[in-house]
Amino acid sequence: MANSALVISSLDFDNIRSSLADYLRAKPQFKDIDYEGSNISVLLDLLAYNTHLNGFYTNMAISESFLDSAQLRDSVVSRAKELNYTPRSNRSATAYIDIQITPSDAPSSILIPKGTAFTARLDNDIYTFTTAENIITTSSQSYLASNVAIYEGVYVTETFTFAAGSKYILQNTNIDTSSLSVNIQTSNTDTSNSDYTQATSLIGLNSSSSVFFLQAADKGRYELIFGDGVLGKALSAGNIISATYRVSQGDAPNGISAFTLASSISGYPVTITTNTPAFGGMLAESIDSIKYNAPRHYQTQERAVTPEDYKTILKSQYPDIRTINVFGGEKLDPPKYGKVYISIDFNSFDGIPLVIKDSIESFISTKTPISIEPLVIAADYTYIMVDVSAEYNLNLTTQTVSDIQNTIKNAILAFNTSYLDNFNISFRYSKLAAAIDSSDASIITSNLITKVIKKVYPELNTPIQYTLEFQNALEVGSLGSSTFTYANVASYLKDTGLGEIEIATSEAGSEVTLLHVVGTIDYSTGKVILNLPEIQDYIREIEVYAKSKANDFSVYNNTILAIDPDDINITVTAVRK
Repeated sequence: MANSALVISSLDFDNIRSSLADYLRAKPQFKDIDYEGSNISVLLDLLAYNTHLNGFYTNMAISESFLDSAQLRDSVVSRAKELNYTPRSNRSATAYIDIQITPSDAPSSILIPKGTAFTARLDNDIYTFTTAENIITTSSQSYLASNVAIYEGVYVTETFTFAAGSKYILQNTNIDTSSLSVNIQTSNTDTSNSDYTQATSLIGLNSSSSVFFLQAADKGRYELIFGDGVLGKALSAGNIISATYRVSQGDAPNGISAFTLASSISGYPVTITTNTPAFGGMLAESIDSIKYNAPRHYQTQERAVTPEDYKTILKSQYPDIRTINVFGGEKLDPPKYGKVYISIDFNSFDGIPLVIKDSIESFISTKTPISIEPLVIAADYTYIMVDVSAEYNLNLTTQTVSDIQNTIKNAILAFNTSYLDNFNISFRYSKLAAAIDSSDASIITSNLITKVIKKVYPELNTPIQYTLEFQNALEVGSLGSSTFTYANVASYLKDTGLGEIEIATSEAGSEVTLLHVVGTIDYSTGKVILNLPEIQDYIREIEVYAKSKANDFSVYNNTILAIDPDDINITVTAVRK
């Protein structure tokens, strides 16, 4: 019969021991025993230790049974497998190069074989990049292979002999599974063979489908699974399985831009030009990432229907994505129905190289409804110019004017990281003002002026048109620009206050208009159309800025709102109070 003295709600050793002692004291035959000074104290310690350890192990085992609470990678991977999610392996960094071959004779074509190796150095480390397919360049192409993708890592092959009930686990934990290819040979004596492709769903499979499945195994490894004769072709005893893949160093080679051919191509001289430095290398997916992505992957079922579906699928496939926004063409002016726009900002580079754009569109189009056309566009930045005038009390601090300026600038940059630098963001004037005032206790007062900026990079000596979407109502007469050289003088854009833009210059303190109506402004929507003439020169970029009609403003669609450190101006005055 249960004893009320036995407490079962605590796993603490001292509480367990005390509970056991109280339980025994409640028994008449044990009531006169000294539980601290007699040998029964040792038995109580033993029972308490055993109970404590069993309770701990049971608690840990139960915790490892759930995705949310699991701590061990193997447990998290196992739980994710139940959601049909395969954690991402290492990903090879990718670079794009031109390979110019200069033969001494005149062959009709030259083969650049799959696995052609290139070496590259970063600091004290040397990395190997390889081609992923055979490339043929011909005399009509001047033996130039343009924009060739090379991937960090070397190829290795593992072989297995099929036997019913066996497991086929790839042993290298640095595998890049996106490079995996599988070939099945009939037997040791019959060399006929066929390539198998990786299946990610059961849709369209039958008993003759030459496919394999890939799932995560223990210790960071991956396992090959083959069909059962109903869904996927079944293998036969003695079949030889050859799995070839790249071994990748993850994110370490990112940024490499100089490559050297490791051997030769048909013995000919080769010149290499880098178009896109190495990017996109990633380490295997972390435990936290698996916990986040697995339920969302299960929710999408490999179908891109809602904006969140697109984001989840693309972030899983392209882990270098820093931020992403997805919106329908009906939100554009004018609307473009039947199109989905995917705006992406990457960690490794600015903009979106054409090869990456094409790759993303090709990948996601297989997962969208048949009537939807996905289009990838680069993020469009709207910057905020911040002018701060502040006073601080010398009696409250030993910091100098320069120190306070740095403190305020760091507070503004921290605000940018926390509240801006993303899609679909709203700027709150009061929050930035509060961040500045609270950045140092000695700051007495501050005055904050903000403007919105668009940056353009016109080709010199070439007329060009820009459409700038500020996406917010602008104050009449507030538009201006940084200086540039036009007609051999330092010039700038001027808002006439009548919805028109001119090019003007200042001479001897007076303003002179050089060119009338080079653009128009819709003050209510913030849409600016510029028809720039032949600009002769500018420094870095031309900043087109204006004052928002409201202190708070928002951006949408493919626009990212951010504060550039170069657009922060701080004036600090020291006073004694």
